[in-house]
Amino acid sequence: MLLLILNSSGFYPVSPPVGAPEWGEPIATENPHAPAWPASEQYTWIHEGAVIGVLVTRTPHTFSTFGQASSTMSLGVMMGMHDERLHQSIQLMDDSIPGFSINADAFSLAEVSTEGSHNYGDEELTIARFDVKREGFETTLARVLVVGFPTSGGELTLLTITRPILSSQPDVFEEKIVLQFRAP
Repeated sequence: MLLLILNSSGFYPVSPPVGAPEWGEPIATENPHAPAWPASEQYTWIHEGAVIGVLVTRTPHTFSTFGQASSTMSLGVMMGMHDERLHQSIQLMDDSIPGFSINADAFSLAEVSTEGSHNYGDEELTIARFDVKREGFETTLARVLVVGFPTSGGELTLLTITRPILSSQPDVFEEKIVLQFRAP
């Protein structure tokens, strides 16, 4: 009975995503590649050569902030949810960023070994990093950073920054964009 209740809570609607004022209006407010469970909402922006996705998702496996971001990211990787969600980011990069060309259906994500967290200002946040590679090739085409912002009550916000390798941005932790997002 408890499992049924927990799984049912995954369908409860989430808050709409909010971006930084510097990013302007989102270019997409739906993700057709998102799974139906758990409930989630994703808005996407293009800012300074990067595709920025803000995903608010329901976390029926935990209602506490303790371990919420790391467990959700681990589950997302195991279940392949990151591939589905990032399909939209890759498609938007292909359509909007000059010099970037990749078939969104022919890419793969390779997880990059990382510390698992990074300090942004005075807060330590859970992170995951990935390289976007064309299937069949080892060349990295873009880098992806996922930053988790846990909240109590079973909702998690994930900030996903996808930047083509052609970009001159050397900061793999995307400090500027993350701090813009955190600003009140």
